[in-house]
Amino acid sequence: MRNLFSAGKSRKTFCIVIAGAFLFCASFATAQPRTHTVQRGDTLWDICETYYGDSNLWPKLWEMNPFVTNPHLLKPGDVLVLFDKDDLPKKRVIEPIEKDVPTVARMKGLDLSGLIKPEAMGYFSFVNVEGWGFIEATTSSKLGLIQGDVAFVRFDKNADTIRKGREFAIAQSSPLVRHPVTDLPLGYIVSNRGKLVIKERIRDAYFRAEVTEVYSELGVGSIVMPLTPTSSCIQPMATDSKLYGNIVGLKDNYQVVGQYSVVYLDSGFKDGVKQGSVFELINIITVPSVNLRASFDRIAAEVSEKLSKEDYLADFWRKLQEGEKIYEQSVGQIIVVEARADSSTAVVLHSSHEMERGAFVKGLSWVEIPEYLSLLPTCSLE
Repeated sequence: MRNLFSAGKSRKTFCIVIAGAFLFCASFATAQPRTHTVQRGDTLWDICETYYGDSNLWPKLWEMNPFVTNPHLLKPGDVLVLFDKDDLPKKRVIEPIEKDVPTVARMKGLDLSGLIKPEAMGYFSFVNVEGWGFIEATTSSKLGLIQGDVAFVRFDKNADTIRKGREFAIAQSSPLVRHPVTDLPLGYIVSNRGKLVIKERIRDAYFRAEVTEVYSELGVGSIVMPLTPTSSCIQPMATDSKLYGNIVGLKDNYQVVGQYSVVYLDSGFKDGVKQGSVFELINIITVPSVNLRASFDRIAAEVSEKLSKEDYLADFWRKLQEGEKIYEQSVGQIIVVEARADSSTAVVLHSSHEMERGAFVKGLSWVEIPEYLSLLPTCSLE
């Protein structure tokens, strides 16, 4: 009897060990990879869709891989470090709200669709943008393409990965833009002009496409690149009370910053800027009164190209404060709609008067959401 009991006990233990090993193996087999080797045609948002089921997480993946200079043009063979799914923010459970709770306190997101068209905002790039291809010809005899026109696209990159029905952005890159304060060469404004959809492959790298949306003038020679996921529902976020940088450009290369202007900042998520970050537009006033433009020029002349942006900003404040009293006049507020590694795109929510390129942006902290934000329509975040 004792031997039989011992044998039974041994079999029971053996079964538990086997079951434990099976569970361990199953868990190991389904573990998320730590890296991804880039294949032809990969984009950050496609990779995020594959691993996390959400293409809108591409800025976080870009932040994990700072060697990537252009999210549209990943190099096959590069190894991307993936972030763990457990690092993703947990979705908040929204409790029922009492009727006497102020609207400001229960705001979840701002609906900016009445102010902007996110896919048409464009962005600022510190490197020259090369698309996947360009529009080489059209059946239209008009100077510019309109919705429904046929465009013939030649793809210089990833032609073998392109299939019927895939959508692309139509864009144009500006000439080299110089920093409005330091006058140093800076980068390029990428204007999103419209969208097209692939209809068929004609031969080799040539495709017939149809223009589906037009935001501004476009035609033969326009760049074609993958679409970037966008949203007009933005969660507003307070920011540190520090100087972040300058407005270095405006949509469509406008020169004057006013209410509802789309602007580009020389700061991105490497500097702590995120989608939804809210900043103040700052006008700097000195006492005794001086020519501020001359002050900028004097400081810029002394700033070395080797200085980082943080060094430049610290140097700027130090030089202006030597023997001079500075007043910071808040002339407006902006909210970031899209943040990239080194730049971001924002819209001016409020402006008391017009300003030029070069306006400074400073962090804006709050305990309760400011009134100018609470007056905007709200939306539910996904």
